Amino acid sequence: MIEVDDTTRQNGRLSAAAMAYAVAVDPQFSMPVRPCLAPGLVCVPLDDGLAFAGTANRQTVLRGRAALTLIPRLLPALDGAHTMDELAAAHPDVTATALRACISLLYVSGLLQDGPDGLGSGLIPAEVADYLGRNLDTTRINHSRGEACDRLARTRVLIAGPEPLAGRLRAELAGAGVDAHGWTGPGQTVGDGDLLVAVDDGDTAAMAAVDQACRRSGISWLRTAAGERTAEIGPLFNARYTGCHECFAGHRPHPDGTPSPARAAIWAALTATEIVHLLSRVGSTPSTSGCTVFDLGDWTQSMVGAYRRPGCPQCLPARAPAPTASAHLYEQAVAAPPREWLNLKDHQAHYRPANLSLQRYNKEYLAAPRIPLDGEPPATGPRLTLGTLAVLLRRTAGLREDEPATASGKVNRWAPTGGNLGSVQAYLLALDVPGLPPGCYFYQRGDHSLARIRAGAPETDAAAVCPQLAAQRPAALIALTGALGVVAAKYQDFAYRILCLDAGVALAQLTALADDHRVTIRIADRWDDTAVSRALRIEPADEPVTTVLALDPRNHDDLHH
Repeated sequence: MIEVDDTTRQNGRLSAAAMAYAVAVDPQFSMPVRPCLAPGLVCVPLDDGLAFAGTANRQTVLRGRAALTLIPRLLPALDGAHTMDELAAAHPDVTATALRACISLLYVSGLLQDGPDGLGSGLIPAEVADYLGRNLDTTRINHSRGEACDRLARTRVLIAGPEPLAGRLRAELAGAGVDAHGWTGPGQTVGDGDLLVAVDDGDTAAMAAVDQACRRSGISWLRTAAGERTAEIGPLFNARYTGCHECFAGHRPHPDGTPSPARAAIWAALTATEIVHLLSRVGSTPSTSGCTVFDLGDWTQSMVGAYRRPGCPQCLPARAPAPTASAHLYEQAVAAPPREWLNLKDHQAHYRPANLSLQRYNKEYLAAPRIPLDGEPPATGPRLTLGTLAVLLRRTAGLREDEPATASGKVNRWAPTGGNLGSVQAYLLALDVPGLPPGCYFYQRGDHSLARIRAGAPETDAAAVCPQLAAQRPAALIALTGALGVVAAKYQDFAYRILCLDAGVALAQLTALADDHRVTIRIADRWDDTAVSRALRIEPADEPVTTVLALDPRNHDDLHH
């Protein structure tokens, strides 16, 4: 087995066999037909393997017996001139499985391109071509360095804005091989360009004219601005996908002052880098999400979102401007980008060792009294039984006991969750469950048990958790929470939305199961987050409460009626 240490993956390790399986079954991976080691990489032999430097992954280290024996033999043949079958024929002592595993691992580590090491268009300087070739793995849109160079060379960029900044930016782009031209205003057609870049000097009317011209022509435009201390790049505007310039600029000031020649050069270089990334589809492009603000004094950066504002006549027409709710902004901030802006590489994040390990996270209360739930048969009758609770909890928030993890490391669950991370956590307040002392419990899915968080006064605790449900004296209350920290480790700001979606799936699953087991569910439409968190002894910022519900045996409910 080959292991990979990648500094960008928290020293995680990837099994070559696991990645070969993922590449084989996941249609979003596209193995090179003629594998070629990416040009410009530096390979350094180690005592126990090989290190590769120069990719977007900073440094990738292959370790293990195959990294010492098989990989060094394969590298000279990875010149883009041989197919997998031809490589196998040239190494008859190596099994096809081992060969494919090695090539798959090199591919997902960002070390391979597809096809011979061609430079592509001769219009792109060699140093830029080398940069693109080493960084193909940042997006995986291009199969080779030549394809990225051709994509960059065949685009035409128009630059609008005042001199000397616009001229400096044109010169910077020309040095990178970009076909850049000036744009004098609405009198000149925009359709001749593939992208317009506007240098914003605070003239809102000029920026509005750029926005309208690009909307009519159906092309994207990139805003950039330079101040005495600040450089701003973004947003990238497109009438089909984003809000208008007024929605963005109408709520924030323009950078102050005029940049010095040195800082103007830095601004031009940063802007040109973003443009090269956008056009070549190599490298990160934060402008598709908003505006990056660089403080050139203390060398920090921040992000400003760009959103459609309610009441905007172009983006969200309304009779009168409405206050912008946080939920409205959040939904836009975490919305999936349009298909043409997506990067294939992003999908590979599912297979990062750190993200795979998150699937195996199971919260436990190690010092709490533990009540095993295995062997408790479900039953129907006048009272809610521990066996019925065990089935409901397992199949809502638990693991499939009959299916081990797959070859790719995927953990099997009864209810699907975003990223298969199992964000749903279940807390139980037992009030009238035979064999279970009244108190507050946490369902530990790792060993299918209940951890008693604390004993308590049932009526008092129930009233604190949810007075609406406690008034009818249920047999038990269940509170579902979301493991925000776990999901955020993989999905960042998108995590809260995933928690809410996961809670909806879990609630639907629980409702269907309860009906099969003759259990009545009453779902609260409101609760006090602070009171619930205090009763469960959790931090609301780490585990937001997503659902509170009451359980009763069906005949108990019938008696109430």
